[in-house]
Amino acid sequence: LGVAIAQTSFDTGESHERAALKTLLISIDLDGVLIQADALHSTLARVFQLAAEQGADLLLTVKHNQRRLYQQIFSQFRGHRHFPVEISDVETGHGRRMRWQLKARNAAEAIRQRWAGASWIIELISDGWRDGKPFQHIHLFITTLRTSPKALLRLVRQRWAMENQWHWPRDTQLGEALTTGQRNGVQVFALLRTLALNLLRCNGFRSIRAGLMAVAHDISRMLGWVGVSLQERDEMTFSQP
Repeated sequence: LGVAIAQTSFDTGESHERAALKTLLISIDLDGVLIQADALHSTLARVFQLAAEQGADLLLTVKHNQRRLYQQIFSQFRGHRHFPVEISDVETGHGRRMRWQLKARNAAEAIRQRWAGASWIIELISDGWRDGKPFQHIHLFITTLRTSPKALLRLVRQRWAMENQWHWPRDTQLGEALTTGQRNGVQVFALLRTLALNLLRCNGFRSIRAGLMAVAHDISRMLGWVGVSLQERDEMTFSQP
């Protein structure tokens, strides 16, 4: 659906995003949920423990900021080895052709000792042509999931879908990247952007730009989404002293 169910804030001078994630995970029901997070949070073995305690699974990106874990996973996919999970897919469109190749194997004992509950380590290679130029990227992941190869590839690829469907429209279409000011003002605007995105998505708009164009000059429709009719609004306005 592409909606937010919770969000939190933190003071950059006193805390950091990783601590905020732990606070957020504790505050919501995670039973049966899959948590995906970027490489910043792959430094937190505690996240694995929190997820396991609440019945959730994790799928975390691993990059060079977690040097030891990155090298442990990277080395497991070098050479001629047998991989219990291998699958590939091809995507075309938007001026590009991309091939996805996923391999997965059981996490080694050295990894499981620190990352309790880890089941698979994953290598995803994406290569192809974009704007007439070749490219290749290698992405590494660690997960507690046990699922089919097809489902695993779909879930890994959803990492980019979240970026495109949530963070990108917030920054480019709702101007979040340009927001400056006092802490309270920033928090209020962040909440309003989340509310706007949730309302558009829950009312059938996959394209945020199309949704904004459709309702920008239709106040009655926007109020109807939150359960207020235009007549009720007028009554509330005129009833004020």
